[in-house]
Amino acid sequence: MRNKLTILLRRLARHGLLGSLKLIPTNIRWAWRQLRPSNLAERRRERALDREFAMDTAGNMTKGALQAETETAGEITFYQPVPLRIFDEMTGCLPSNLSSFCFIDIGSGKGRALVLAARLGFNEIIGVEFSPTLSQDRREKFGTPSQLYIDYHS
Repeated sequence: MRNKLTILLRRLARHGLLGSLKLIPTNIRWAWRQLRPSNLAERRRERALDREFAMDTAGNMTKGALQAETETAGEITFYQPVPLRIFDEMTGCLPSNLSSFCFIDIGSGKGRALVLAARLGFNEIIGVEFSPTLSQDRREKFGTPSQLYIDYHS
């Protein structure tokens, strides 16, 4: 309950009472879209992927939760993992044998794309992340296996 009250107070501070009231139809449309069967099924697939690899990459994180203290911190807006469907679309046109290719993910977050790329058989996988919070989460989970190189720039 405290969390919802905090969100409400922040929204009121940011948008004012009238601005917050004007956002109600937008929020209702967003909630309605989230309840579509296709969106529910996609979220189930995302959670199943996290369970399969024993990781926690689903869900978004706000800019404040990322604690990015770099020169590019103003460009960082939030964390959102790449949806499995979009990753499959992006890699669908690649050759079947990827053993001579390197996969580089700039803004690798918690490492979902890195794990998916490792599953495809890339020779080398490099993830670059600016948020110490996300880098630490990923390192605690995966460490530094031989195929997964984590590069953190501050």
